[in-house]
Parts: sequence; C-alpha cells; structure tokens
Amino acid sequence: MRLFLSFLLIGVLLMISQGALARWLPPPFCPDFGLLLVICLGLRWPTLSSGLLLVGFLGFSADLLSGSLMGQQALLRVFVFAIAFIAGRQFNIRETLPLMGFAGSVSFLYGVALYLLTLFFIGSAAGEGSGWLFDDFWHSMANAIFAPVISWLCARVFLWVVGDEANERALQIRVGGGAL
Repeated sequence: MRLFLSFLLIGVLLMISQGALARWLPPPFCPDFGLLLVICLGLRWPTLSSGLLLVGFLGFSADLLSGSLMGQQALLRVFVFAIAFIAGRQFNIRETLPLMGFAGSVSFLYGVALYLLTLFFIGSAAGEGSGWLFDDFWHSMANAIFAPVISWLCARVFLWVVGDEANERALQIRVGGGAL
C-alpha cells in the first residue's frame, strides 16, 4: 500500500512539475513525465492488477490536469503500462539505450493514438495536416532523453519504500544438487 500511494503522489507531483516546465519549454520539447513514469512502472511493478489500478488513477489525474477528454489519457496509459509490463518481462529494457528507444517509440505511438482518439470523438484536432506528426516526433525524442532520469527516480523510490527486496537477485539454477 505504501508503494502504491508513494507512486500516486510522485506521479501527480511529476505532472504538476511538467506543467511548470511547460512555461519555459515549447510544447513539443517538454517531456511527458507522467507517461515516462507509467513506462518505468510497467518495467518494475511487481503485479499487473495493482499496477493497472495505479496507472488508471494517474491517467485520470492527467485527464484532469490537461483538460483532455475524460478517460482518454487513462485508457492510453493503461495500454502503455500493459505493453511495458509485458515487454519488460521479455526483454532487458532497463538499461539506458534500450530504455530510451522503448520510451521514444512508445511515446510516438502514444501521440498518434491520442491524436486519432481526439479526431474520432471531437471530429477535429489541433494541428490539422502533417504538422502534428513532426511535433509528436520531437516530443517523443524529448521523452526518450528524459526516460533514464525518470527510471532512476523510479528505482530510488522502489529502493526507499520496499528496501532490499527491490534489488533484483540472480536466478538460482540447481544442477546436480548444487546451485550455479
């Protein structure tokens, strides 16, 4: 419960700090800290059900803070968490370069999905034409650059709240009665 509440609080604080940072950086170059936290949580969170609940709350918080369609960010962040949860168990994405590539590609697809959902429900979206695609590309690059920082923060919070249990242990394989 402490882990859940800690990341809920940190997620809201990161989204508020993103809003403050947006005053100095143009929109395509301002990273989406909430989305990056969801990606990093997907790579580290122990169980799927409590993680989906957490990112659902974080997504609704993003909907309230951004003024977008209610539930739009929550739905997409649940999908992002599920993708990161599954991919994180299949591949080693926690290192810097793979994390940056994964965060950049997921951020780009997230932007496309956000644009298409807005277009579907409202009928028009900001940035008609192909200009939104270039903005989405630069936004995904900014997210890729900041992904290791958010991952480091996420690892520190896990270590602070959970303690030594947050450290990954080597897999013990028994061969002939002894461990390797």
